[in-house]
Amino acid sequence: MNVLHQMVIQKIKATTPEELITYAKQYDITLSMQQAKKVVKLIKQTNPEDIYDNTKRRKLLKKIAVITNIKVAKQLNEMFNKYLK
Repeated sequence: MNVLHQMVIQKIKATTPEELITYAKQYDITLSMQQAKKVVKLIKQTNPEDIYDNTKRRKLLKKIAVITNIKVAKQLNEMFNKYLK
């Protein structure tokens, strides 16, 4: 794993609901504080390295879709993809 991947993983581990909402706003994603808290909790319960595995990320996004909705999950996936490249 390269240094950039390690930095992204560290950022994922440290992300707060407030930060997630800030990032979401930058990508025109509507996310409530309650949803952000649940999403952050879910992400932190997941192995952060899984974000780089497409299959595992899809499973995570399906869980996020239950918390939010399919549109938000797809938008978050687009946001993740921009940070993962």
